[in-house]
This record gives sequence, structure tokens and C-alpha cells, in this order.
Amino acid sequence: MIAKWPETIAAFQRNFPFRGFSAPSRQREQFSHARILIRMYYLFLLFTSIGMLPRYNSSLAAEVSVDPFWPIWWVGWVPFPIAFGAIRISFIATSLFATLSPERRLARLSVSVALLEFVALYTSVLRLDVDWYVWILTAFLLVFLPDGWREPDPFPAAGRERFLLVFWGCQAVTLLTYSLSGLGKILGAAWQIGTDQAHAFSPDAAARHIADRLLNTEEVSILGSWVITHGWIAWPFFLGSLYLLTFSLSTAFRPALHRWWGIGLILFHIANYLTINIGFSAHIFLNTLLLVYSPFHPKKGRVWETLEALPFFGILAQRISRIRTPA
Repeated sequence: MIAKWPETIAAFQRNFPFRGFSAPSRQREQFSHARILIRMYYLFLLFTSIGMLPRYNSSLAAEVSVDPFWPIWWVGWVPFPIAFGAIRISFIATSLFATLSPERRLARLSVSVALLEFVALYTSVLRLDVDWYVWILTAFLLVFLPDGWREPDPFPAAGRERFLLVFWGCQAVTLLTYSLSGLGKILGAAWQIGTDQAHAFSPDAAARHIADRLLNTEEVSILGSWVITHGWIAWPFFLGSLYLLTFSLSTAFRPALHRWWGIGLILFHIANYLTINIGFSAHIFLNTLLLVYSPFHPKKGRVWETLEALPFFGILAQRISRIRTPA
């Protein structure tokens, strides 16, 4: 095993997305691509700030008794309508500022803080799910983008590399959240196996999970009842989702998988909505920006190279490739 470490490190370096930065033409193309995606990122925040947070009404005032999360600790010191309006207006204003001037660090920092306040308010009062937590992380990382990239080519290669490194960091932290989710499910299944309980690797795992979720939330989903009665059909897809989640972080270092993994995660969220009635629309949009349209994805990726990049199964694809093309 020790003798294989040099090969492992070499493979890691080959898969790292910034290895191609030595080619100035490719770097400029990636930079231009990522810059458009950042603008779309803040445009989506502007859309959300206007359309998602509802207007204040008397029913919201009844929720003030709920203990606020720490980012909005100050809400208890002012009348709730004023606090609500201040958070709403600041989120709209900073989102507009960042949309018009995303190259300014002040704009990115201000919207990052306003987004944190917005999510804290929504989570404390309106019971927002975890859909926006990863947006808080990525908005914070984007604060570290270099300033002054409004012009077509505002700074040299070092500045572009820093810009792309921050963008890749947003991809990595997003994929990390999925990997932690998958790892938690696998560790939970291992504990359940050890205690002779039903677990995630059981053929009826998908049906049990969907039934439990729908009963707890008292919801009705589009395909939930059908999947519960045909659990054996959903089982392979359930196992596939565990693989997709657990190995997500590793794909950050495999640009050939960015687009396909992003599509897989989007389909995972759509399946969740159809079966357990949980929609992660913000996650879907973020995956579309960061992964499906990843600036690091090869322009002309070949199918076999994509298969070889797959975590775990890529080893089998590499061995088959050696047999197909003997030295």
C-alpha cells in the first residue's frame, strides 16, 4: 500500500481542477465563464429577496415568542414589525447592490450578512428548512473574490487564479454538505445493522423512509404511496442516492464529473419532492450554477474518461480501458 502512495498523489494532482491554469487561454475562458455565473448567483438572491419573504401581517406577530437564532438576537429589543421590515429591506437593497456591482467586496460582504439575517429570521419564525444553509456558506466564501473584475480582463493570471480558486471553494463546500449527509446515513445504517434494526441497505428501506416521513409531516406526495407499495423498485435508486451523496466531495477534484454529478443531485432533489414532498429549489439552482455549468468541466469530455473518473467504480473502468487498449 505504501508503494502506491506516489501513484495516488499523482492521480490526485491530475484530477485537481487548477492543474490547467498554466494555459492562459483556458484560464481566461474559465474566468469569463465563472464571472457570468457569479452575476447570476446574486441575481437569484435579488429575486429571492423580493419574492420569497412574505409581507408582514398580524399572524407573523404571534411567532415572536419563538426564541430567535443568534444572528437576529437583536430582534427582541425592537418591535417585531420594525425588525421584520429592516431585514427585508436590507436583504433587497444589498442583493440589488451585489447584482449591480458584484466586483465590489463591500457589496458581496453586505449581502452575505443580509442573507444570514434573512435565513435566521425565516428559520426562527417561518420554519425554513435547511435549503438555504449552503447559500450562507457560499455567499461568505464569495466575499474573498478579488476586487475589480468588471472589465473584460482586469488583472493578470494570478488574479484570475484566485478568482477561480474561490469559485472552486464554493463548489467544494456545497459538495461537502452532500457528503456529510451521505456519511451520516451510512454510519446510521451501520449502527442499525449492529442493533438488528431496519437499515438503509434493506430492500424496503426506501418505502420505510418515505412512509415515516409522510406520517411525521402529515403530508401527501405525488409518488409517495406508489413507491411505498412498490419499494423494491425504488431500492436501487435509494442505494444510488447514498453513493451519490457520500462521494460528492471527491467529485470536486474531478472536473469531468462536475456536470453529471450536478445533474444527479438535481434529480435526487426532484425525487425527494415527488416522494416525500420536500422541495430544495434553492439547492437545485445552486447546483445548476456551480456544477452543471461548471467552468472546469471539460469542453469535449469523452464518455470513457468520465467513467474512469467515477469514485470507486472508476477503478473498474480503468482496468477495462487497459484491456481495451493494451500497451
